[in-house]
Amino acid sequence: MASSLALLGGEGSLSDASWSLVNRNVLMAEVQVAVTRDAVPVASRVSGVQPADVEALLLSEALTQGWVPLAETLEGLRAPLSLVIRINKERSGAAAVNVAAKSGARSRVVFLASDPEVIRYAKNKIPESLVFWEADRAFGEEDIAGLVNRLVQSHADGVATTEERIHPALARAMRQQGYPLMALDVTPGNAVARLRDLGVNILRADEPVDVRSDLKDLEGQRPWHLDW
Repeated sequence: MASSLALLGGEGSLSDASWSLVNRNVLMAEVQVAVTRDAVPVASRVSGVQPADVEALLLSEALTQGWVPLAETLEGLRAPLSLVIRINKERSGAAAVNVAAKSGARSRVVFLASDPEVIRYAKNKIPESLVFWEADRAFGEEDIAGLVNRLVQSHADGVATTEERIHPALARAMRQQGYPLMALDVTPGNAVARLRDLGVNILRADEPVDVRSDLKDLEGQRPWHLDW
C-alpha cells in the first residue's frame, strides 16, 4: 500500500532535484500542464509556457505519435518537474512506460491508467514510479472493498477519478487503507473547497489561466503534499 508521499514540490518530494524532462519544442505544443501549490491547481492547458513556470507536465495520448522524438529529447532539459502520463489506450501504455524509463525520470514519473495490465507493467518496469488507477465509474460504500482488492491485485499506488465521483465514505476509506485519492478535471470554486475538506488531493484544474501571474500571487506558499 502507499506510504506518505509528496507528489508535487516540497522536501522529500518528486521535485527535490533537477532532472531531465522535455524540451521547449514539445512544450510549445498544446500539451496539458498541471501547476499545483498549496492544494490549489493554478494552471492547465497552457500553450507556450516555459519549464521554469510549472511543477508538472500532464501528457496524454495526444503525444502518442511523438514518443520517439520525445524520448530523444528528454535529456535535453533539466528542470524540477514531475512528469504525469495519462494512459487512455492499452496499446500505447508500454511505449509511454518505456520512454519514461529511458528518460532517467523514474522516481519523478506518475502514471494514470485504467488497465490493470498497464499498471502492473509500469510498476514492474519502474518500481519507484507512482501509478494511480483511474476509476471510470463511481464507487458506493458497498463497492469500496472491491476497489481496495483491485488496487492490491494491480499493485496500484492510489486512485484517481473525477471530482463528482468522490464522496466522504470513499475519501475516508482510502485514507484508512493508506491509498492516496486524487481528483481529476476539477474546476475552481466550490469543488476545490469540498475536496480539500475531504482531504482529497487535486491533480489539476480544467480551466486555462495565466500561469505566470498566478505563480507570482502564490510566491511563498507551501507546496502541495500528499499528507496521510
